[in-house]
Amino acid sequence: MGRFGCFSLVNIERRLIKLKGAERIYRQNFVRNLYLLLSIQHGLTTACILFCARRVLSDAFRLFVSSVLLIVAFVVVCRSKKAKRVDGKNLQLFLGLSLAFAFNVTMLTIYEDLHITWLTLGMLSVCCLGIAIFTCQSRFDFISCVGFIYMCVFGAFIYSLLLAGVYGYHPQYEKDAALVFLTLSLLYMYVYTYILMEGKRVDIYYEEYVFGAIFIYTDIFMWLWSLIKRSTRKLKGESDADSSTVTYPSA
Repeated sequence: MGRFGCFSLVNIERRLIKLKGAERIYRQNFVRNLYLLLSIQHGLTTACILFCARRVLSDAFRLFVSSVLLIVAFVVVCRSKKAKRVDGKNLQLFLGLSLAFAFNVTMLTIYEDLHITWLTLGMLSVCCLGIAIFTCQSRFDFISCVGFIYMCVFGAFIYSLLLAGVYGYHPQYEKDAALVFLTLSLLYMYVYTYILMEGKRVDIYYEEYVFGAIFIYTDIFMWLWSLIKRSTRKLKGESDADSSTVTYPSA
């Protein structure tokens, strides 16, 4: 079984252990790998913004191009239903989506002269790393109330460091806005982690953390697209047999 770091680059023989109802060690391993991946992704995006802030110029055209590329990346990932569950291909899809996201956020930050984006993403990267560290213990499941309380307390701790003067030269309203976006982002990721681990919308296996990261980014857009298609069918007078739940292929 080939490996590169903690990411699998080849198909394993067969994923037989579903996350739902699995032993705690498998569930914790899944969460740890998932949030390490998200921490790296958010951290690299923050580094890209800080590196390009004083070296790259942004205008309306570059912002438009970056937005189009991000939309295209989302469409490609959402349409690649089978590739999202194939080791190697799903990592390529996630990398492409992450690069498009980093390019768009960097252009937006430079064009609008925003600090809130890299403040939020930087804190989110640290919080994701903290969640990964939390899963190194085996006493508490992350999606339990203890995991949720830990996530909230850790996020507040990171924000308190911000207030203590780590980024003291920024206006207070940007710090408050960063806290709001950090809280909403953590809550969103916690809810979708619960959905994944309990098999609410898709059956997932404990090795599929790359697919889990893609799912967190894209599922809400696929759900909205499904809702729009259902509404269109109703307007056309067609039967509404399909549900709003997005169906993913099995591994």
